[in-house]
Amino acid sequence: FLHTGGHNLWDRHYLRNNPVHDLSIELRGRVTRDGHRFANEQWSFVQAKQSTLIGSVVDKMPDGMPLAKRTRVTVSEWPKGATTFPPQFVKQLIEKSSHQSLIVDKSKDVKLISIGRQGSMTFVSRPSDAAIIAMIESSKTVIRMVLQE
Repeated sequence: FLHTGGHNLWDRHYLRNNPVHDLSIELRGRVTRDGHRFANEQWSFVQAKQSTLIGSVVDKMPDGMPLAKRTRVTVSEWPKGATTFPPQFVKQLIEKSSHQSLIVDKSKDVKLISIGRQGSMTFVSRPSDAAIIAMIESSKTVIRMVLQE
């Protein structure tokens, strides 16, 4: 299962008088692997940033302290004793799951392309934007989108 949507609760749009209410969707089947792979990339970035000498120093600073660095990444463990970073998703973890029938049975699949953005990790290119534009330009009949500004 994959529960997804754009949920950035620290953004000013979510904290004002008329907060944004994002769309969420729960997906099942093969597309859920894409969500796990996306999370793998996010956590790999966090782990790479925090595992450096500078990252270990930043981790000990108060959260509100301004930094000269563009990116600040720190992780808190909960509950006490938990690993700092989650294990990476690998397909073999779910091969014996009772939910494999959702992936094998393609008769109920809704075709979709999963696209995620890595925040400001890429400063110039936005591969997800290019993918959306390419899909719109290649459409021959109908375009259905769930969007939120």
